[in-house]
Amino acid sequence: GKTFQLISFLHTIFKHSDITCTRTCLILCPVNVISNWAVEFSYWLSGVRPTIKVYQFSLFKTKSARWERLEKWNDKGGVMLMGYEIYRRLSNDADYNFFLSDPGPDIIVCDEGHVLKNAKAGISKALNKIRTKRRIILTGTPLQNNLREYYYMVHFVKPHLC
Repeated sequence: GKTFQLISFLHTIFKHSDITCTRTCLILCPVNVISNWAVEFSYWLSGVRPTIKVYQFSLFKTKSARWERLEKWNDKGGVMLMGYEIYRRLSNDADYNFFLSDPGPDIIVCDEGHVLKNAKAGISKALNKIRTKRRIILTGTPLQNNLREYYYMVHFVKPHLC
C-alpha cells in the first residue's frame, strides 16, 4: 500500500519535473529494508517510462565513492535510499552538507517515520537541520505510545504549523 503509493507519486512528480521542479528524492529507512525498497522500485516501474534511477547508498563503502554517488544523484536526479543512522552521521560532516541538508534533496521521505518520536533523538536533531520543504513520513503506527510522538512527526513534515 504505502510503498506503491509513494513510488507512483514519485514517478508522477519526476515525470513532470518541468512543473514540479523535483529531480531528487532521499528515502530514509531502517537499513534492513533498503534492498526491499530497491526491489519495489524495480518491480513497480518495470517497463514504465521515464524510469527512475535508484541508488542504494549502503553499496558504497569509501568516502570518495559515497561523495561521487551523491554528486551523480544530485546532477542526474533519482532516488537515494539511505539508512537513518548513516544519515545522522553524515549530516554532521560538512563534505555532505550540500547533498543532505543545505539545500538537500527536492523531497525527503522517512519510512517508519515513528523513529522521529522525540526532539532529543540524534536522528530528529539531524533531520530538523534539513532545508528540504517537501517532506513525507510513512508509518503504519503513527500513535504508538502518546500524542507527543505524533506531534514530532507532524512537526517534521510541517515545522511551523504550531
